[in-house]
Amino acid sequence: MEFIQELSPNVLWYLIGVVLLGLLVFSWSNIKLRSAQKQSTDKLKSKRIKEVTGSIAPRGKYTSTKVLALEALESRFKNFRTAAYTVIGFFFFFLLCIPFLTGLSGTYLSVFIGIITVIAGMAAKPFIENLIAGLVISFSNPMRAGDTVTVDSHYGTIERISALYTVVKIWNWKRYMIPNYIFLQKEFINHTKSDTFEKAEVEFFVAPESDIAVVEKIALEAMSGSEYLTSQNTEPPNFWVMNTGEHSVRCWVAGWVKSPSDAWSIRSETRKKLMTAFQEQGIKTHSYELISKQ
Repeated sequence: MEFIQELSPNVLWYLIGVVLLGLLVFSWSNIKLRSAQKQSTDKLKSKRIKEVTGSIAPRGKYTSTKVLALEALESRFKNFRTAAYTVIGFFFFFLLCIPFLTGLSGTYLSVFIGIITVIAGMAAKPFIENLIAGLVISFSNPMRAGDTVTVDSHYGTIERISALYTVVKIWNWKRYMIPNYIFLQKEFINHTKSDTFEKAEVEFFVAPESDIAVVEKIALEAMSGSEYLTSQNTEPPNFWVMNTGEHSVRCWVAGWVKSPSDAWSIRSETRKKLMTAFQEQGIKTHSYELISKQ
């Protein structure tokens, strides 16, 4: 009580104002972060997540992608709240200390604060970079847990987005882990953020002397009979000659599907049918001769 009585009215009102403002900022941050967490959780719960290859999990203990994503989402926002409360707490603690620092030399105080800031910044740089990147990913939503992506030539599903890193479960069920600040700098394809349907293409090559009309007929038949094609008012599969070369002709056949996992399946199925049909029809995939030196 004696300490409070020794304070001047201006300082006392300043301290009361800082405390009230700090409580207000704490409450506002808590409400905003919990509201964002609830919105993200509701969206994730209602999202239909399919494995990238449509494969079935091996026997044994297996936690679904959605459950892991929900756990990571809760952990991520918990870390965000902890970081936000810590930063806000230190900031307002510094504001509370200002009236009591008047006796110190401004030069010494500036040097001390500068040294502490540099040391803390260097030590916490990776953590802060990833934490800020995690916030950006959470609120800008370039991708969400459960989205199918291609990043660094890896095709898979976003399994978890934590406060510090993102986990992509690739097609062979291995995990590709990327720090969040690096992920933000990468170019990647989000197959889920697209129209209702996806065009699944299959690239193949035939020898230049092949009858292109027969090749087109075989390619269209190979894809047209697939169960993975969508039948909802979409066009039938298309065939294109993409390029012609000295030893081969590059061709595409493509059709509409509903999901990335269906696209994966129809590509594999179509390639099998093409190989079988080409062998039966005697169609070569290239045209060149190996010349041995005598």
